[in-house]
Amino acid sequence: MFNFKDISQFGGLLKEAMQVKQKMDLLKEELSKQIVEGESGGGMVKIKMNGKFEVLSISISDEVFSEGIADKSLLEALILSAFNIVSEKVRSLAKEKMKEIAGGIEIPGLMD
Repeated sequence: MFNFKDISQFGGLLKEAMQVKQKMDLLKEELSKQIVEGESGGGMVKIKMNGKFEVLSISISDEVFSEGIADKSLLEALILSAFNIVSEKVRSLAKEKMKEIAGGIEIPGLMD
């Protein structure tokens, strides 16, 4: 049986969904402007990444080369470590921003 009340509820849900989409679009834009840095080896390797998980820069200290500290495998490990650190920081930032949009509710699986 046709019920006008169901249509009005559907319209309300559609309006809420559109508002959430707008908030998500704004969040993506805001995250793209956020710059996060991760480092390893006491700052010998630094990686900057934006909130969209795009790597913006990788910096390797001259100290690594001048003192002959790094062989290939150590340098690779330092880069990998810095990348994982900055990725986790970006993930945490995105989760916090998502909680703000969701009214403090953490949505499982959305930013894991």
